[in-house]
Amino acid sequence: MSDTVAVLASVRKFDLEFLRELDNTDVIIVDDSPEPRKDRSLYQPDWHKANWMIVDRRDRLSVLPPQVDTMIPVKSPSCKNVGLYIAHQAGYKTVMILDDDCDTRVSPDFVKKIPIGKTCLYRKVTNSNYSKPTWYNPMRTIDKNQYSRGFPYAYRSDHYKKTATNNIVPAISMFNEGLWINTPDTNGIDKFYKEDTYLVEERPQYNVLVDQSIYVPISIMNIQMHSKLLPAFYQPPDYHVYDKFYVKRHDDVWSGMFLKRLMDLAGDSFTIGEPIIYHDKKPDPMKETVAEHMTNFVQIDLQKVMDRAIGYVLPNDNYKMMAMEFSRACQRVIYEANDIFYGSILADYFGRTYTWASFF
Repeated sequence: MSDTVAVLASVRKFDLEFLRELDNTDVIIVDDSPEPRKDRSLYQPDWHKANWMIVDRRDRLSVLPPQVDTMIPVKSPSCKNVGLYIAHQAGYKTVMILDDDCDTRVSPDFVKKIPIGKTCLYRKVTNSNYSKPTWYNPMRTIDKNQYSRGFPYAYRSDHYKKTATNNIVPAISMFNEGLWINTPDTNGIDKFYKEDTYLVEERPQYNVLVDQSIYVPISIMNIQMHSKLLPAFYQPPDYHVYDKFYVKRHDDVWSGMFLKRLMDLAGDSFTIGEPIIYHDKKPDPMKETVAEHMTNFVQIDLQKVMDRAIGYVLPNDNYKMMAMEFSRACQRVIYEANDIFYGSILADYFGRTYTWASFF
């Protein structure tokens, strides 16, 4: 077993050549296909020399305790949790998560470029007012005219004034948001009126260290993290709101918000930049916008709750304990507040983050 593992979730057959740069890295593929494939078509290619594991719906109870399995719905973005739990229990130090439409070949020595546990130089993004959290848009490093999926609309007008990237500092990254070229993971609604939204050719201009009290809308299709963070990184399921409206395309954004607040307390570094991937898929703007519509409303309440609850958490390096404490504090805020409209959804989410952390 290597120190690093790649976790992918998939519901389809994909081009295994996308994983070429992981030829000596262990791989866990969570196959969430509606009907598990009889031929196990995600076979291990001849060029892959490390461990290769496929887990589909038939396998889950053979690799997960029953109580963990019940927390991970099928046909849901939560399925990534299967791979994350296995990776943690197996003792990997670094866990990367990739989507199955992401090509690693644009970054030769992809794994060597992962900064987790290494001292590197970063351009530090700072918040002028720690008591008032703000947001940083990862697209700033490759395209200033677009916004990452999950970046709140309300922060577009003034977030550049509240963050600065002037100081070059050394840091040891514990969580890294890798970026992409070709099709960026941007807000669905932006794709209707920006002609260039499907094409990004520039590589990151610099790597970024994100200071405390700044949220980042992460994209799960290319991240790397230290395994100690996994108890505080639960991927939530979709939530039904009414009629055909759901909270969707939020799993990585919400889990990133939750984790970033705890990383700030622990003093661990959150970075953005290399290694990059080539994102192959061209999305449907209408489907993405509908999927994100309710999420944009609920996320306003989510940030309110987290900003109020974080003060009740004692800083330490045990992410299991901090995640459980933060979850309980968030639930307390929801029950006591009179301005949290989507409290029932968020109470369920924080109940799940508490239970997830308790498994580790």
